[in-house]
Amino acid sequence: SGATVEATSATSVIATALKGGSYQLDIQQSLPETVRAVQVAVWSNQNGQDDLMWTAAQKSGNMWSTVVNLADHNNLSDEYFVHVYVTDFGGNTYYTGGIITAMAISNAEIIWNYFQGKGLTAAGTAGLMGNLFAESGLRPENMENYYEKEYGYTDLTYTMAVDLGTYRYGSYDNAKDSFIRDKAGYGLAQWTYWSRKQGLYEFAAARGESISTMSMQLDYLWMELQRDYGSVVTVLKTTNSVQEASDIVLTDFERPKDQSDAVKLLRASYGQKYYDTFA
Repeated sequence: SGATVEATSATSVIATALKGGSYQLDIQQSLPETVRAVQVAVWSNQNGQDDLMWTAAQKSGNMWSTVVNLADHNNLSDEYFVHVYVTDFGGNTYYTGGIITAMAISNAEIIWNYFQGKGLTAAGTAGLMGNLFAESGLRPENMENYYEKEYGYTDLTYTMAVDLGTYRYGSYDNAKDSFIRDKAGYGLAQWTYWSRKQGLYEFAAARGESISTMSMQLDYLWMELQRDYGSVVTVLKTTNSVQEASDIVLTDFERPKDQSDAVKLLRASYGQKYYDTFA
């Protein structure tokens, strides 16, 4: 819920969270029978109105409703402005009110929606996510825990030092080589091997984004999968088994030292939770 914005004819709007990072917006006050159309303008509290989207509300009985997908607003978890405009049968359009309300999407929802959009099955998406959770907790800014203590950094300070160019490791005299050549895993997939971290760094730099940007890391991960792990992608796009999906990501993509049956079962159990939540 949010604070009602006063208008000529006060209209209250209730935002209700749905699955998949969407919100249903219900216009609570009955509008006159002379109204033939309702448009809802939605934008976040960041960067002006650069994510302004208009949606047409649908009438059911005396209620007008529409659905907003946060993916259309760069998956921002923020306060949103919601303004309602009505058009009568005479063609007159006027503002009737709205709200300022908080709307949020979890990292899990962002990742699920992303890979569903790439054509992975629900089981394939869940199996991949279970492995990403085991690696990073689904946090793109995650620095491998052991090396936080070893190097004296937190997730935030490490990320900022690399982004700002001040990070140094060993004898390397620049942040890029230091990031690439240190031993710390980083990001959603805990990229560790030097060439994969180099790819991540250069991918972010080419887009002018932080190495911790979620959308950038997802695009980089998808590029890697398509380019270098075609057999993994094939399974993720066809399987109906969370266990099968999880196992191939573990053994062929992540490749940790411990690939025991116990680890396979644990990672698949993480994936099953995402399947049960979103599928």
